[in-house]
Amino acid sequence: MRRTGAIRSCVLLLAMLACMNSCNWFSGFRSKHSPADTATADTVAVISPYDSLIRVWADTLQWDWKLLAALIHKESRFNAGAVSRAGAQGLMQLRPRTAIHFGCEDPMDPEQNIRAGVKLLQALRGRYKSLAADEKELTKFTLAAYNAGSGHLQDCINHASYLGLDPSYWHNIESVIPLMKEDSVVALDHVKNGAFYGHETISFVRQVLATQKRYNQR
Repeated sequence: MRRTGAIRSCVLLLAMLACMNSCNWFSGFRSKHSPADTATADTVAVISPYDSLIRVWADTLQWDWKLLAALIHKESRFNAGAVSRAGAQGLMQLRPRTAIHFGCEDPMDPEQNIRAGVKLLQALRGRYKSLAADEKELTKFTLAAYNAGSGHLQDCINHASYLGLDPSYWHNIESVIPLMKEDSVVALDHVKNGAFYGHETISFVRQVLATQKRYNQR
């Protein structure tokens, strides 16, 4: 009887160990494969109070939403009530005439402001799509035009071509920007918009892309 009891105890102990191993395996399986435990940094990252709006409107641009967020951060630091000394307003710092042109009645309204800003970006993308060498270059041209305006950027493109540089690459445009304030360059027929002090535009493009990279590393 004692031997039978010992055997039963051993059987029960082995059954319990098998059950524990099975539970541990299942728990391990869940920890590796459960959707609740595999949320990516992109789904949980919070950049601003306007992330949901930014995501929606970035999709219409076919942009990484963090690129649009980086542009807005550069323009207004996510301050929906921001007004610049030049009169630009809201999250994307729209001039009043630009806001009206793109259907923004209240530049201080975040959704209206972002919608109008994205429409402007879409127009700029369309303008440089046939020029830019690829999508990355197109993004740089679009950011530059958003900051400097199409007129000065076109002068830079014209002057790069005049110097024999390939105007489809932003780094070639960057290289001629410091020349665009010189009287001898301003006097050329292909320069239509006067002197351009474009160091701010060079910095703008670099900083927006650097901020996007930082957001994507979170």
